[in-house]
Amino acid sequence: MTIKNVICDIDGVLMHDNVAVPGAAEFLHGIM
Repeated sequence: MTIKNVICDIDGVLMHDNVAVPGAAEFLHGIM
């Protein structure tokens, strides 16, 4: 069994005004 945990402060980093910044989805996919 593999357990993955990610703690990421996304305040203003991956989201801006409730909209994902360009590349956010790819970044999250890459670290998962």
